[in-house]
Amino acid sequence: MDASVFSTVNYIQKTPACVLGSYAVAAYSFVKFPILNFFIAYCKHHGIDDADPEKSYACHFHKAWNTLRVGGYSLIYNLHLSSTHDIFSNCRQVFSLQMIEDVTAEKADLEGFLQQNKQAMATVFINNLGHSITIGYDNDGFYKYDLNVGHVERNFQTISDLGILGNGFKLQGLIGNRCI
Repeated sequence: MDASVFSTVNYIQKTPACVLGSYAVAAYSFVKFPILNFFIAYCKHHGIDDADPEKSYACHFHKAWNTLRVGGYSLIYNLHLSSTHDIFSNCRQVFSLQMIEDVTAEKADLEGFLQQNKQAMATVFINNLGHSITIGYDNDGFYKYDLNVGHVERNFQTISDLGILGNGFKLQGLIGNRCI
């Protein structure tokens, strides 16, 4: 996916909202919905106040994560698969989402997936930073969109350069329910 797709995104998180935020950035490359709309949709899905949707999401998400004792990526994966909100149902029609339990173990596969598919994105949780980022690949190599920075950066050569890798997602564009 060409990094220029993010040239107008410029979204910087105000709260620890990186798991849904990195999913939203990756999804943006396919559906072009504003990042904030994903936080609003999360709040509506869970029936919580969305006066400050990013903050409301972060409070609810961290409480659910601690209460249920499941990974944050699992929570977003289930939201992607089950939410009837228009944003998430549209995402299911436009791209496939695959959970990666251990990106370190699948690093070579993930890098190949990004390099070989023009309609592909990934998100990765960096364990040592406690932070999730979006990763893509284009003619200039790998790039990342970090919600703490708010723009594309190319300061790494391989996914391993990012830190200690945790869970992740692979996203791939669909045409008529077929991967492209």
